[in-house]
Amino acid sequence: MEQIHYMAQIVSNKAETLSNMQLVARVFAVLRVIAARAEGASVTFVAQQTHLPKSTVSRICATLEQLTMAERLPGRGFKIGRGLVTLVAHIPHAETLAAIEMAKVRVPVLLAWGTGDPLLPESAADAIARYLANARISRLLMPDVGHYPPLEVPDRFARIIADYVEVVVPRLGEH
Repeated sequence: MEQIHYMAQIVSNKAETLSNMQLVARVFAVLRVIAARAEGASVTFVAQQTHLPKSTVSRICATLEQLTMAERLPGRGFKIGRGLVTLVAHIPHAETLAAIEMAKVRVPVLLAWGTGDPLLPESAADAIARYLANARISRLLMPDVGHYPPLEVPDRFARIIADYVEVVVPRLGEH
């Protein structure tokens, strides 16, 4: 009888482990969709992208919001929260990994930076430029813009990108 109880406990523990793994996978799936949309991701959009029920996505987003891992945008859904940004910033060796990966970039890069950004100050643009050691950097500081230039000044940003591509693309073969 003791053996049967022991076996039942093993099966129960495995089921719980699988359930926990499924939950973690769902949370990361939700976070990936939210992170990919700077303008915010609605619960409906996240549910469509992850193939999860809206009720599940809603509960996950509410929990992420309570933990400051996601932030609610009125009328637009959710974006990555400050808690997650802080967590990622504390990953050991993250700076080294970023430097290694960014040093692989060997194409022209335009850093269009809103200097009114409360999350990433102008010094962050300097750090990114240093990481892009093998890229040809063009830098544009936008004093009247915050964190999301494409959303805050979409027409101007589109012109900036179009002009940059027009000037840089024909010269790629020359470098």
